[in-house]
Amino acid sequence: MKKRGSVRKKGAALLTAMLLAAGSLLFSGCQVNLKTMRVAFVGSTQTGEYQNASAKLWQGISDYAKNHNATASAYTPEGTGAVGARDAMEKAIDDGAEVIVCVGTTMGNAVYDLQQRKIHTQFILFDGVPTDGTGQGGGRIRGNTYCVRFDRGEAGFLAGYAAVSEGYTKLGYLGGSREEGDVLYGSGFIQGAEYAGGQKGLGAGSVEVMYGFIPSGAIDPAQVSGVNGWFQNGCQLICVSGNGPEFIGPESAQESGGKAITADMNDNQPDSVIASSGINYTQAAESALEKIRTGSLEGGRINVLGIRDGGVCMNLADGGFQNFTEEEYQETAKKISDGTISISDEDVAADPSGHGISICKIRQMQ
Repeated sequence: MKKRGSVRKKGAALLTAMLLAAGSLLFSGCQVNLKTMRVAFVGSTQTGEYQNASAKLWQGISDYAKNHNATASAYTPEGTGAVGARDAMEKAIDDGAEVIVCVGTTMGNAVYDLQQRKIHTQFILFDGVPTDGTGQGGGRIRGNTYCVRFDRGEAGFLAGYAAVSEGYTKLGYLGGSREEGDVLYGSGFIQGAEYAGGQKGLGAGSVEVMYGFIPSGAIDPAQVSGVNGWFQNGCQLICVSGNGPEFIGPESAQESGGKAITADMNDNQPDSVIASSGINYTQAAESALEKIRTGSLEGGRINVLGIRDGGVCMNLADGGFQNFTEEEYQETAKKISDGTISISDEDVAADPSGHGISICKIRQMQ
């Protein structure tokens, strides 16, 4: 999504241009010597909403440091709020960290203040933007901050494509609260299923997609019972994205003899999970640090990483698929990467026919 600015007076425009140029020089014009590069990860790899993402990021940071003679340290904030996160970042900076890596909204609140006061520190913020925490739109990305988001629509497309290519025609998608990431993942899932159905020559309405959301992280017996009902009503495979769904979907599939595809790339999944299609945090961390080292990062903006950048991938479980192969996955990923396959960044589930969805019949579930 491109940002649009407004036309201001000539003097203000000149001043803005000068400030942006200075911010860019602060971030992308200053290379870090690979032998002295000091990286700190701030977050918890043991608890919290971003536990798995944090663990994968830390793995990428550790691997990069080991392979490039850099140093890497991890700092766990006290508590779960922005104050504890900011204190941990300041401790890392006092200890000599030149690069701070973190993930999530709370970390964005901490970076908001520090990016201005610690102008010689470079911040890599995944899945968040620096905001003042008021919820009133008070956000700003300065030149020494590199924000990373991921193309979750591409991840969802791969999941939907794989499911229908394998032969499943009764599908489900369960997302967390209707946040942009889960909505785009679900939209991509439908588009992938539609594309695969077209390749297989399926007719209109041949693929049924039960489609719904639950509050992210909110798990109760009624929700579990509801998803069990999907399988009782014929669902063969459910795709899930979001904290609550990532738990409910695979467990319900396991109990019902169904299958699941998750957005979570967690290595420890139930046998019902036949694939994970989501964010490659480990590769993304290594890529970002290499760009820091070479001075090629673009600060002051949101960078969206997808398959082409190594930020999105799919892992197929051993024996999970009989028809859909690793080679077919790689071929499909290449087509997405080179633009042969185009994925809409709109919510196609809201208006399926208006987006050319005919093979997939969408059933909105409560």
